[in-house]
Amino acid sequence: MPPGMPPANESGSPMLPMFGAEISELFVQALNTNASVVTLSSALRDGVNMTAQGIFGETSNAMVGTQIFTSRGVLRADMVSQGVLQAALEGFAPLPFLNFSTQLAFVPAGLAGGMLQSMLMTPVGMLMGNVNTGGQLSCEFLTGAQPSPTSQLMLGTHVWGLPGLLGGYKAALEWQHAKLDAEENLIGSSAITLACTMPLVEADGTRLDKASRDPSLSLSVFQRTSEKNSMAVSLERTPNAGIVLTAGGTRQLTDRTRLRGKWGTSNVLALALEVAADKGTFTLVSEMNTAGAPAPKFSAMLNLNLAASSSAAASPPPKD
Repeated sequence: MPPGMPPANESGSPMLPMFGAEISELFVQALNTNASVVTLSSALRDGVNMTAQGIFGETSNAMVGTQIFTSRGVLRADMVSQGVLQAALEGFAPLPFLNFSTQLAFVPAGLAGGMLQSMLMTPVGMLMGNVNTGGQLSCEFLTGAQPSPTSQLMLGTHVWGLPGLLGGYKAALEWQHAKLDAEENLIGSSAITLACTMPLVEADGTRLDKASRDPSLSLSVFQRTSEKNSMAVSLERTPNAGIVLTAGGTRQLTDRTRLRGKWGTSNVLALALEVAADKGTFTLVSEMNTAGAPAPKFSAMLNLNLAASSSAAASPPPKD
């Protein structure tokens, strides 16, 4: 594999990220203790935004970027620590049913890497392709049906590999249901997601025979019980960790604070207290092992938006 590229048994791009999005945001992103993050955003003028981010952990880095919104797409330029410049064009749509996104990374020595993603809307679903300068390819297809005005069923497949080498595939099925009030405002929702990931090669590209292939399976259930509270359960089988059950949820404490947490058979308890203000949010995350020595870990996330309204009215915390 080219240096810096994911192994051949992993895709070089996110796999079906729209499936299980709410439970993934809760279990993976909101309760992450690997690093503390500070984010600052501001609208410099109409159609021009500035963002800055600092990540502090085992490997720390910083990023400052600008986004320019045009009729042809979004232009981005991000300067990352260690002297990396990332330039991107996102959402370029030459035709109503076709758009492209591309990203290039430069270092003082020249081009370090890049990727191109295309999305084509077809009568039966959405087809996406991805290729990077390391030679990795992936293709993704998403389709669905709407049995009722408040329910939908989605089916997606993702295939990845290198030229002449099929690395593996992922398939996912998700059922979603929304609960609306008389004015058609969302007051509750639920989602059930079933996913299977099957690598067909080893990390170095060695092909696996049928007897050696070991898929990862997951079943997750997310339930938004009200506008402010939610519950989630995930059952996952992986070749390395076996079967892992994780349960958690979100509880609104006050208009400005909420508590999020998860615990599972991996004996890891994670809690996050989120406090919202007029111009941002602050989240304190903790994690400890409940089976042996606690050895707690902590991280913090600060998100500031200088373009937010300075009204004294309390702004509600972001939804899951």
